[in-house]
Amino acid sequence: MLIVSKHHDYYDTAIGYGVDKTVVYQRKETDLREHPPDAHNYQLIENKHWSVRVTQAAIGFCGKIYPFVKFSLTDKKTLGGETAEIFFYSKEEVEAFMARKNYRKDDSRRYVRPENDVFSPKALDILFNEGYYRKWNEVVSWKSREADFVKYQCPVFLIQGGTVLNPVLKNFQFYKIKDSYTAFQDIYMFISGVLGSPERSMVEIDDVSQRDKKGFDCCSFKSCVRK
Repeated sequence: MLIVSKHHDYYDTAIGYGVDKTVVYQRKETDLREHPPDAHNYQLIENKHWSVRVTQAAIGFCGKIYPFVKFSLTDKKTLGGETAEIFFYSKEEVEAFMARKNYRKDDSRRYVRPENDVFSPKALDILFNEGYYRKWNEVVSWKSREADFVKYQCPVFLIQGGTVLNPVLKNFQFYKIKDSYTAFQDIYMFISGVLGSPERSMVEIDDVSQRDKKGFDCCSFKSCVRK
């Protein structure tokens, strides 16, 4: 697969195994959102030592939707408050991390709707297994977003306050889901098989050129006087 892109991603290293130039991935990041993601759509957990900003979104990758929860951790004890980001792609990972860090419901300083509360097992079940909330009491299923792969003719997209085509997957720690070789091969197979690569145009060769190419001339199939 030939990748045409201005940015690098973690699976680009797999190109070293060989390039099939008949399959081309035009990897241009395109933000289709009419408005930027809601800056207030997050949950804040904090105490005097640290703060954690929690957001939820999903990656569409080769026919499947992968929901995630992102924790942005800021250590207030360090100069400047260094921030680290951690992405989790399963309910079990989220719960294990929160238990290990001893995060408590009482530390949640920002009100969020019940369906976005990471302290709620039900909310996490819905996020990772069914879909996400767009309105009160309405679950929009991940299944309904699978049609977007063909709609946008795109193997990878981000769902976060709208749709972003061809996001940089390393920025979402997607290597936790797919190693570089597997991600590259999956995209290659999805473009060539499901989306279909553009057909190469057929070159029309006229009869005279076809005859000359095979070593014949104008006298090969009839009587003529050669000089």
